[in-house]
Amino acid sequence: MVSFGVGLGQFLQGAQQSYENASRLRTTIEDGLTERKMRKVEKAGRAEADAAREADISKGITSAIDPATGQPTYKVGDADYGFDGAAAHDAAAKQVGSFTDYYMKTAVPKLVDGYMRAGKPQMAQQYQTWMDTAGAKEGLKHWATAARAAHRGDTSQFIKSMTAAYNTKGYYDDGVDVTGGEEIKDKDGNVTGIRMNFKGADGKAYSQEYHGMEDVYRDGVMVMSPENVFQSGMADVKAAQAARAEAAKARRDYGYDIGKANNKGVIDDRLAANEHVRTLARDAIKHTYTMEEDANSAQVKAAFGQDTKAPTEEDVRKGLESIAKSLRETDLSFSKLSPDEQSERVVQEYERQQTGARGLMGSGSNAVGGAPSLY
Repeated sequence: MVSFGVGLGQFLQGAQQSYENASRLRTTIEDGLTERKMRKVEKAGRAEADAAREADISKGITSAIDPATGQPTYKVGDADYGFDGAAAHDAAAKQVGSFTDYYMKTAVPKLVDGYMRAGKPQMAQQYQTWMDTAGAKEGLKHWATAARAAHRGDTSQFIKSMTAAYNTKGYYDDGVDVTGGEEIKDKDGNVTGIRMNFKGADGKAYSQEYHGMEDVYRDGVMVMSPENVFQSGMADVKAAQAARAEAAKARRDYGYDIGKANNKGVIDDRLAANEHVRTLARDAIKHTYTMEEDANSAQVKAAFGQDTKAPTEEDVRKGLESIAKSLRETDLSFSKLSPDEQSERVVQEYERQQTGARGLMGSGSNAVGGAPSLY
């Protein structure tokens, strides 16, 4: 006969699994909606930044109609450019600043606000912080040049700028470098695609062809946009977190230690200390020893660190894993540490919390009751 307790436990386990699956599905859907929404916000912000810059460029150009030819002439300040409107435009553009400046002032605030409205304040802060870095600004500059080249069909400049954006450190860091690129032409000399050359993280060279210039321009501009690069980076972070969580689950399932020798040392030390406490408690009971004549059972429990609830090896392991999870979610610098450095950081935090807990339990007559939580 199956006991009610076992049946209830199985039911709760199944309910928890269903909840976790639903939660993951809901998060996936929400992330997808946010990503699509932010792409629209980025596109609108980009167009607004470009329009604002062009408006300021136009303000810097004065034109007049030449009475002899009826054609417009152009001046920028005191400089006369005659009939050369393109030269006048370039001169005025140098005075108003780069597209990057306008994008930072116009599009970035809209994207930050978009993340806030989507209920993702942490991503809003991370995006703003990333966009303020030199790598993001440099990548943005090359990407903007590539986008303008795509707009006018300048394949050579498009390849050059896309290569520069891809190779910018702190922008699209995927461990791969673009070593060059070239146009693919048909027999009539028309550009039908591009061929990009890469060097992988393993040092091996390879090439990839992209056909259909309309698709190449559209997809290239989208993939290398700051918003998409940021989304890709966040996806990589989440994937790494998921991989770590899965590895931790596997270790728990197979009874594997947390994986680091120094962590095992902490567990052993804690178990030895707990065993010492239990020995003291047993001796106290055996010899009817009391810390004070009026010591009551609550005081004994406090003095001996809650003997009946002394942490087991599994308790210590769970404590370490809980701290590691908390640090990954709240401390942006933690994920940048090496595995050994992360392990050391977790152990130090565990010891700090345990020392604080022991201090609270042993201070004063009011230190009676359960051990403090790790948080």
